[in-house]
Amino acid sequence: MKQISLLLMHLHEPECNNSTLPYAPPSQNAALFCPLPGLVRHLKWWLTKFFADHLDIFYMYAEIGNDERTEMQITFQDSPNPSVFVTTPTVG
Repeated sequence: MKQISLLLMHLHEPECNNSTLPYAPPSQNAALFCPLPGLVRHLKWWLTKFFADHLDIFYMYAEIGNDERTEMQITFQDSPNPSVFVTTPTVG
């Protein structure tokens, strides 16, 4: 048991991990597909009401042009904050 503890301590020493990349926290993003227009309306209300202060929320509709869609996807991907990306074919 002592050997395992020493090994774990050694692995967490910064000097022994020089070849690895710096620790980056895992992404806290979610992508949701909502095929039903009523579901989008309800999800938008729920996210806005309870999480608007804590999340970056993106809504991508089928009617959005390609350039705007690409820009939105890149902004979502590069967001340092927890984010939700909601896609849907139509809005009802």
